[in-house]
Amino acid sequence: MVTPYPPQRGGVAEYPYFLAQALLKIEKNLELHVIAPKIVEAPSTENRGRHQIHRVWKTDSLLYPFSLIKYMKKIPPTVVHLQFDTTFRPSGDRFYSYSYGGVLGEVLLVFALLLKILRFPRVVTIYSTWRLDDLKKKMATRLSHIKVHKYGWFLRLVPKKFLLSIGPYILIAVVKALCALFDTVIVQNEFGLEVLTNEHQVSPKKIKVVSHMCPPVSILDQKLAKEKLGLQDEYVILFFGMISAHKGLTYAIEALARIDLNKDFVFIIAGRAFPELGLEYLHLLQSYIEKYRLEQKVLIVDQYIDESRVSLFFSAADLIVLPYSVSVGSSGPLSLAASYGKAIVASKVGPLGESAKQCGAILVKPSDVKSLALAIQDALMNTETYSMMTTKVNAYKHDNAPRRVANKYLTIYQTLAAER
Repeated sequence: MVTPYPPQRGGVAEYPYFLAQALLKIEKNLELHVIAPKIVEAPSTENRGRHQIHRVWKTDSLLYPFSLIKYMKKIPPTVVHLQFDTTFRPSGDRFYSYSYGGVLGEVLLVFALLLKILRFPRVVTIYSTWRLDDLKKKMATRLSHIKVHKYGWFLRLVPKKFLLSIGPYILIAVVKALCALFDTVIVQNEFGLEVLTNEHQVSPKKIKVVSHMCPPVSILDQKLAKEKLGLQDEYVILFFGMISAHKGLTYAIEALARIDLNKDFVFIIAGRAFPELGLEYLHLLQSYIEKYRLEQKVLIVDQYIDESRVSLFFSAADLIVLPYSVSVGSSGPLSLAASYGKAIVASKVGPLGESAKQCGAILVKPSDVKSLALAIQDALMNTETYSMMTTKVNAYKHDNAPRRVANKYLTIYQTLAAER
């Protein structure tokens, strides 16, 4: 498995860890090697019996594909599974693909080509599937906050405006090339299947849809969790995840100013603000809180939430609110909400809306303040609605339990190995 991996943070590092644990549990003959980026927080090699971790590459090196292949030959693997997310973000004054270096992850294509030449059976999971128009908007937001180019000769020569104009096409070309170079492509929702086949012209025959796993969690007593957060009997409405503009939090704050409940509430926004853009957006959220006089009802926890505190926030919550304006991949917070059996209100947008519907969530139009306010009020005030929501979310949790999802991956691996 080639992937970012804990102690790296974020869904594209943490999800493969949960998948690895589930795979090792259901298949006793499996030997799983994780090849991950080098990081200062962890040793270069960890031997955990059937679960071995090799941290061998640096994302800022253009030669890392050859380091990966070197390790592949040492193992050698029966199947190679690449975890790929089209997450890109500024870091300081540089712009690069978060997981795999280069400008937009294009260096990874060298690795994919070498895998094909060496005839290793290969599968790639693509976590985010972008439509071209959405990608243009997203990249415009990112690039507007980069002041200096220092990543290699390419960014020293190419103006930002030109990179903005060609960047979306480059990233889509990278995704299309990866799909062509791998035997099987996994997406986590029908939205991803539709985008890859209709917009990126990937053959539907090589795409498999495997839903996002609901990870194992430790559920605390709700009353105790609220007490630990310094709360009492008020409703706890929770937003969890990376704090950024496309998550629709300004609309949520405005909606909360309109609701009329039978008891007090607190809205907790828990998660780290997006690097570079975060401070500006946090100031905007604070201005909304002050505008609607919700200083005593909205709590922003702007930090990475470790596992013990994740359990605390979700166990305390009465309702999870995910008011995204854009969604291009499966939502980790949605799957966490399902793991905790929590009722959900979410935007009807992209794969978030697709999965939220399966969870029994109340769906609202993105950026629609009135609909969002009514949905929150209905979920918390109507006991029959609330009971139906929690029943459906627990059914979704059962259908996407670690063992069930891991079995689907294992079947894909076995099919590829048999065709070798």
